Amino acid sequence: MTPQAAMVPFTLRSAPADVPSSPPGVGVYGYYEGPHGPAYIGSTDGGLVTRAWGPHLPDTRLDFGRSGRLDGKRHTSFVDAVALAAGSETGEAVRLHGAVFSRRRRGIVITVGSRSYPYRRSGYVNSRLERKDGTPVARPGAASGAGTIAEAADVIDLAVFLVMFYAVPVPE
Repeated sequence: MTPQAAMVPFTLRSAPADVPSSPPGVGVYGYYEGPHGPAYIGSTDGGLVTRAWGPHLPDTRLDFGRSGRLDGKRHTSFVDAVALAAGSETGEAVRLHGAVFSRRRRGIVITVGSRSYPYRRSGYVNSRLERKDGTPVARPGAASGAGTIAEAADVIDLAVFLVMFYAVPVPE
């Protein structure tokens, strides 16, 4: 049985035209409203790096984007680790080896500093970020854009969720 957490709503939508303090060279395409927000999501390096930032969020980057990997390696299924940084914390995102036949182990494991999160598919069209014990951290909403995030989630949890959600397609 999956542990439960108190969840609060948030909204994801297209970025407004007047994004404040966008990092140089970033194409902004997402906007988050909710706890620890507002936050913005975008990409650099021709769509090879996904970034998240905001007044309360550390500058966060995943060296993977809608156009592939920054290091030029083949990106299918995250077999090779992808670099991730949230503020001064560094880490990676990598698919677990040998997890093909175990639904519980399927997904991408993210490490940032001393934290570790599974990022996995939830149902047919959604994804979710969890703690190691299975407690949900954040889940995007359906077409409405309304999702939920754990009340106990902090700015690192939020930043990791945002870059993963915007960079990694659900079937990945």
